[in-house]
Amino acid sequence: MTARWCIVGIVLVLGLADPLGAWAQAPSPCATGQFILHTPVTTQSTVGVATGAGVTMTPVCSGTIVAVCNPLITNLVKGDGAEWWLFFTYPPGTGLLPAGTPIYPGVNGSFAPFAAGVITGNAAGVQFPTSGIGLYPGLTLGVPYTFELGFGALVGVGGIASIVHPNAPPDPVCVLWELFGVSTTATSGASTS
Repeated sequence: MTARWCIVGIVLVLGLADPLGAWAQAPSPCATGQFILHTPVTTQSTVGVATGAGVTMTPVCSGTIVAVCNPLITNLVKGDGAEWWLFFTYPPGTGLLPAGTPIYPGVNGSFAPFAAGVITGNAAGVQFPTSGIGLYPGLTLGVPYTFELGFGALVGVGGIASIVHPNAPPDPVCVLWELFGVSTTATSGASTS
């Protein structure tokens, strides 16, 4: 009888010893999003084009977004390269750009991408896994932002760039979340202590 109560006690203690178990299941009050790149996209553009894959999020906590992306990129011409980047459509609230739309910073895309990847001089058609992690602070709270993947052939190199999504579906190509309680004001990094 003592052994049975001991096991019940251990189960109860372990259940109480995992306070994050139930808490981690609760929805975050901050903005989150993810998206899948359903079909491969190709381009010869060195300016860069939209993939037509993205997600709209409205910051409500800090205006600082963290992103992790993992597309496969290649160039179909031996020795040529490709690059990808995450941006938000401009001005905010514009929505998703159709696949193949040229991206011009300050016209229909954000001024600075915040996660990116690149390959150079690959063997023709070999797909390379890339990953990028980025942090974008200073977004206006309450304003919807559409985050989207852009990509292109390397400037001065050319060829036919291609971007695909590993394991699509079900795995997302990009996951984004808003940080909670992080100041969006710039700091110089200087210490006054």
